[in-house]
Amino acid sequence: MKMDFLNIWKILLERLFIRFFFLEFFFFLNEFEQTHSNEPYKQKSIEDIGKKVDTLNEERSEKLNRVKIVEKEKDGLESKRAEAIDYLKKENYLVLERAKLFQVAVHESKIGATETEENLVFFFFFFFFFFCLNNH
Repeated sequence: MKMDFLNIWKILLERLFIRFFFLEFFFFLNEFEQTHSNEPYKQKSIEDIGKKVDTLNEERSEKLNRVKIVEKEKDGLESKRAEAIDYLKKENYLVLERAKLFQVAVHESKIGATETEENLVFFFFFFFFFFCLNNH
């Protein structure tokens, strides 16, 4: 019996909530209509709307002409852009080749440095050995 009674109350509360929601929504719509009425929009005549359409079409055509002019200029600069890209690719290639040459030079100098270090070690060893023999 309790389950039936609770279910009935649940259904009643849901229906009350739905009714309350729709009443609130209805009052909101009425208040919105009063504060934001459509009268200014209704009062505009077809001629006014036609004038607005004409001015907007003129603005559109001006902007479209600007776009066409810019596209022509862009197309005219396309060859210079290609030349600049080609130049940058060649410069990049030269920089990479110079870097390779630099790396080879660094590697060769390291080899030379190790030979110089070996010669210095030999010199100091010889000098130390000679110095020690002369002092004894």
